Amino acid sequence: EGNTELLAENIQSIRTFLKEHPDDIPALDRQLVTGREPQFIKYYARVLDEAGAVIAETPDKSFSLPSEMFPVPAAPDVIPENVVRKRMPEGKKYLLMAAWAAAGRTGGRQFLVQAALDVSWERNMIYRYRTKAELIFFAGILISALAGIMVARRALRPLGEITGVIQRIRATQLNERVMPSRWPRELAELATSFDEMLNRLEDSFTRLSQFSFDLAHELRTPINNLMGEAEVALARPRAPEEYQEILASSLEEYRGLLHMIEGLLFLARADSADISIERTELDAQKEIR
Repeated sequence: EGNTELLAENIQSIRTFLKEHPDDIPALDRQLVTGREPQFIKYYARVLDEAGAVIAETPDKSFSLPSEMFPVPAAPDVIPENVVRKRMPEGKKYLLMAAWAAAGRTGGRQFLVQAALDVSWERNMIYRYRTKAELIFFAGILISALAGIMVARRALRPLGEITGVIQRIRATQLNERVMPSRWPRELAELATSFDEMLNRLEDSFTRLSQFSFDLAHELRTPINNLMGEAEVALARPRAPEEYQEILASSLEEYRGLLHMIEGLLFLARADSADISIERTELDAQKEIR
């Protein structure tokens, strides 16, 4: 619509000039040159007499459109609106418009004004815009992908450090801690739970180590007693009565060891998750008697 109005305005300008200066052909040539649109818009016009001879036209060798391509011209007193779009073999596109113009104040003579507007720039502009849009689109995808990778790495860095702490934990090195105050709020709860687990593991290993130490101490005493009695008994020949006494003393030590082993087995069964406690009523009166 804007291009149609531009063609109509230029034709009206030529009409006004012909009405005021019908015989000044050199000035008409200058009018067609100075009236051209600036920058990228290419506007062409030519004026023909009633016999179809060209009396003035835009001095441009590329403008070689035949008169037959133009639409039916508008009457001299009618603002032209009829426009046609033509595509040339070389790929250029034109908007064409034609109108009759009355020469002089009396309007005795008439001239045919043909105007054309090269709209190929529209296609080029759209192509450039599309190219720029595609470049911006792919650049945006690339930047978004890089930003996503950087954000993901930054967000996963605490998990990597937590993994490093986990890999350093050994049975002999349970003093490692994640320290929840160092991490983002989203990972603070996880870090706190992990540190609490490490505290429980460290306490369990400490108790287990102390239990192993106490057990070894408790087992060493009766075994040393048994070894001492056996060595004394074998030091020299003895009477059967003496051997009986030694065996009776050893039997007491064996019973103590058996009681200790039964206690260990009871503790092992109590810690097993597959063992359930069986509750029975206790006759307290019988037990007291």
